[in-house]
Parts: sequence; structure tokens; C-alpha cells
Amino acid sequence: QALYQTEKTGVEAGTYGKRVLDPSKAVSWNDREQFKDTYNFLGKPWKSNNDKNAPMMDNWAGEVMDHESGFGVPFYQMWVKENTELEPTILTAEKTGLVAGKFYEVSALVRVRLSDTQEDVNTTVTGITLKAGNGEAVDVCVGDVKGDRIHVGTFKAVGQADADGKLTIAFEVVDGCNASWLAFRNVMVEEAATPELVLSDSKDFHNAVAYTAPKATYTRTMLSGYNTLSLPFAYTVTADDYIEKFVEKTENSITFQRLETGAQTVANGAYLVKVEADVEKTYEATDAEIPVTVQCEGIFKSNFAKFTMADDANLYKLSADGTTFNHSNGNAVIKPFRAYIDLGTGAAPNAIRVKHIDGEETAIEGVGAASTAAPIYNLQGVRQTGSLQRGVYLQNGKKVIR
Repeated sequence: QALYQTEKTGVEAGTYGKRVLDPSKAVSWNDREQFKDTYNFLGKPWKSNNDKNAPMMDNWAGEVMDHESGFGVPFYQMWVKENTELEPTILTAEKTGLVAGKFYEVSALVRVRLSDTQEDVNTTVTGITLKAGNGEAVDVCVGDVKGDRIHVGTFKAVGQADADGKLTIAFEVVDGCNASWLAFRNVMVEEAATPELVLSDSKDFHNAVAYTAPKATYTRTMLSGYNTLSLPFAYTVTADDYIEKFVEKTENSITFQRLETGAQTVANGAYLVKVEADVEKTYEATDAEIPVTVQCEGIFKSNFAKFTMADDANLYKLSADGTTFNHSNGNAVIKPFRAYIDLGTGAAPNAIRVKHIDGEETAIEGVGAASTAAPIYNLQGVRQTGSLQRGVYLQNGKKVIR
């Protein structure tokens, strides 16, 4: 505050600007020698992964007169010539001493300039975001128009402090950015309310510090038949759900048992879900405990990050018809919020047959696994002949799926 007030007084008195604008005295727009105390205090926290786009502190008082933005000095900036564009870069700073697991809001006044490579001055500026911790990235290119090619706005991002009480703040310039200038100031960190957890099926998920979300939601289009499911929060099974838990593996088969209505899944657990037709399903919980993201124990593994199964690993993915888990052979992709089988090292079969147990503890083979040698009856005890519609039948005293 003392350093800021000293320079603010100079700007208002006019001496600050005149000195910096004097070519004989200003060694650069950054002029670190003249304002080294301020730079050491405010400039050093920001780090760049691209030496060409290292952040500077701009102390050039005349800058505020270039357009109508009112975006005064001093501020941080990444700048290239007007007829070029910023290269991919991530600027980061760390706020420490926070409460582990608590959420914080980061706000910043941001100014971007559309590069002269874009002939139309009304072209939308793209390619720069602000992010706090593991939170969602916020587009900072959509500020109000302030002068020729200039956009200015205050933007806010929310993120969670890590286990050490540290929050990483990041400005990211992505490939294809059409801006020639990023400048920002007034970066503030304040406590924020814990947000709802809304999970995207196409985006990886990882939580480093346990917390309670007021609401957690995951939505996905389930395909007809069996699907695998992993949720980072506990979910209460409804009457509309058909969710199965892993029971055991014997030889070349694996058995699952249906959960009753009212039962709860385990956060970070792995399950099977059955639907009669393609349908969009939403799984949600209120006051949801979100633990640290880990895989569940056992051979049936939960997964929260997209990956391709290694060729030399005994990993298995559920088949399209849901009757088997098939060896990956090095080309199977597992998306987040799915599950797979990991048999570890040693010899392993090419496929593992799926068995199911209903609520009455009756063994049900996988689809198409029933023998055709013994008579088949419907659930009312009437013998069936000819082609059968898909459904549950009785054979050899057991329920089977055809």
C-alpha cells in the first residue's frame, strides 16, 4: 500500500509521468531501475512459461491518455508489436496462507487489444482466460469496447485452495489468440461461497482437498443395455435406477448385484448401470461430500480422467452389448466417470463373462449367455417356444436374460 500510494501521488502530481516519458531518463517502458522497489514487491510474483511473453510492470503514465479506457498505471502486461499476436503463454502467481479446501474468488481488471492482423476492428478478441486453482477458466476478452481495438472489463474466477493453503492464479494465452496485448491490474483474492459441483462428461475431474458441495450433478447419455459408472460423490438409488455393484470374480467371469432402491453408492466407487433404451440420466446429491479423488480398491476400477489402455496391461473394457469385459489390446479408450477391470500382472483371458444377481440373489447370466438345451419359461411359468423377445426368463431354475 505504501509503495502504491507513493507512485499514485507522483502520477497525480504529474512528476511521475514526466519523468518516465523523458527519453533521457526512462530506460524502458518497464523502467525497473527507477521503480525497482515497486517491481520487486509486485512484479516478481508473476511467472511465465514463455520467455518471449514475460510479464512486465508498465509505469508509463502517458498510457492512460492513449484511449478512453481509464486503465491507469501501474499494471502488468504482456505486449508484442501491434501487427503480431501473443504466443501461447501461461502467467501464474500464487496466493499462500489460505484455508486448505476453501474456495476463493479472484477478480482482476483486464484490458486486451485486438491485433492489427485482424483487418476488421470489430472482430471478437479470443484466446485469453483467467483461472483460479482447479476452477473453471473465464474468458477475459469480452470486456467493454474502450477506444480503438481495446476491450476492458473486470472478471472473476473461483477456485479451491490446495492442501497447503495455496491458490494458483493463471492467465493463459492459447494457440490462435488474436490479441497483441494483455494488461491487468487490481488482482484481488477474497473468500467465496462453495459452488455447486456440475460435472461435464467430456472433461476430466480431480479433487485434491475434500469439501462439501451444496449440490453435485452429473449428466450423461446412457446407451441401451449396460454402462459403467463412477461418481465422485455418494448417490442414493431411486426406483428409476438399475445400478449394480461388483461382487466377485471367479475364473473367467465377473458377478454384479443390483442395488435396492434407497441404497447409496460410494463416492469414487465403480458400478454398472442398465437402461432399456438410450436415455439422458442425471445423478445428483445435495450437501454432497466430495472426497479426494482416488480409484476404488479391487479389480473393478473407477476412472475420472480419459486415457488409452496400455497394450501390455491386463485391462478390460465393457463390450458394447454388455455381456463381457474385453482385453484392451492397447487401443481401448476409457472416458472419465467410467469404470474398467484391472487384473494386474500374469496370464489373463481375452474376455471376462459378465454375470448378474438380482434382488432375490438369483444368478442371471449376461445377455445371450443362456443355454438353448433346457426348456425356457417366462416369469409366469409358461414354456416358451420359437423366437423370444428380449427379456428375463427362467431356465434350469435360474433367471436368464435373452
